[in-house]
Amino acid sequence: MRLEIGEKYLITSDPRNIIVSERYEKKQKDETAAPEYAFKEIAYCANLEQACKKVLQKSINLADAENLADLVRIIHEAKNNIVQALMAVSPAPACKCGCALEPELDEESL
Repeated sequence: MRLEIGEKYLITSDPRNIIVSERYEKKQKDETAAPEYAFKEIAYCANLEQACKKVLQKSINLADAENLADLVRIIHEAKNNIVQALMAVSPAPACKCGCALEPELDEESL
């Protein structure tokens, strides 16, 4: 499994763990070279739910919110990034009539 959440986080798996990685900029020997990015592992989780919670927690902890409204916006953005990444991997289930059941992503449901 390879699940990219926004530009900052990556969730992968091995036979025993779900791994959360965070994007970072590699140190460059040449200052004029284009920046290179990689991912470093920041958490090992037992399941996908725990991994998503870790991404949300990290997003909140690293937030530079100056007031409550900023923090709420950051939480909504992080949740939307997680939902979009999950929907890209596993589309919404079809109902009995054959249509796709799309979840509504409004502020109250997050």
